[in-house]
Amino acid sequence: MLRKKIQKERDSHPHSSLLYEQCNEEYKKYDKIGKLIYQAKKDLELFCRESKPFSHPYYWAAFTCSGLN
Repeated sequence: MLRKKIQKERDSHPHSSLLYEQCNEEYKKYDKIGKLIYQAKKDLELFCRESKPFSHPYYWAAFTCSGLN
């Protein structure tokens, strides 16, 4: 949301102006942060889907042999 606001402000200035350059630098900063957050969320979702360390029957063998006593 902030990135789009900065982009709109940036595009309202002429390309050769100092204000355009300042807004462009700020836009790049927020764009980089947004991409990092997006990638972290994607990685976390993938990790949560794959990470089930005790799902293999090997880890449950002792429990099933001893019962619920």
